[in-house]
This record gives sequence, structure tokens and C-alpha cells, in this order.
Amino acid sequence: MRVFTTFDFYRNQFGGFLVPETRFNSIVRRASAEIERITFGRIYGESDFPDNVQFATCAVCDAIFSRFDVDGAEMPQLQREKLEQHEKQFVAMEYRGIAQVAYEAATLYLWRSGLLSAVIDFREV
Repeated sequence: MRVFTTFDFYRNQFGGFLVPETRFNSIVRRASAEIERITFGRIYGESDFPDNVQFATCAVCDAIFSRFDVDGAEMPQLQREKLEQHEKQFVAMEYRGIAQVAYEAATLYLWRSGLLSAVIDFREV
């Protein structure tokens, strides 16, 4: 499977710091699969991917790592509420799957590229 970025790009160009190097390979494979899915397989080549694709992949890596565990299950997000002297902590359960989180993270970098369009260009076929 192709991966669309490297740890070096993630750390130095994107400025990523959430995903540790020891976990990066597994996270970037999942992120690259999500990028491949939302772009309908329109990213060509085996290396030297455009910067916007690499930045989108890095953003998806951060989104996946910060919200999901290794099995893809969404981790609960703790919320706090304080009323006078009483404070309670609870789990906010707004479920958004990996696909939705990945799409939202990648859109910032890919929205003008045409890669997110579901329109089929028969000249490419």
C-alpha cells in the first residue's frame, strides 16, 4: 500500500508533534487509505506526492491519532461542567467515525484540487 507522506515531512514541514515516530507507520497507512478513498483513487505515482496531498495526510494522521484508539474505536472525550462549587465530569458522546473525521481534516488542504469531486472525468479513463 502506498503512503502519501513520511515522518520527516510530518515533523519538519507539517510541524506535527502528536504522533510519535514509533506509531507513525501504522497511523500513516490508515490515513493514506482514507485519503485514497476520499479522492476516489485519483492520486497517481508511487512517490513525490504533491504538498497538498502530504499536508492532508498529515492532518488526517493527527485527527486519527487524537480521536481513535488502535482498533479504530472512538475514544470518549471528557467534558467538565462547573456550577458554583460543584464540578462534574462526564463523557460527551458525539460519534463521528474515522471516515468523517478524515474527510474534515483533509478538506482544508484538498478542497481546491478537484480530488474530492465525485464527478467522473472520462478523459482520464
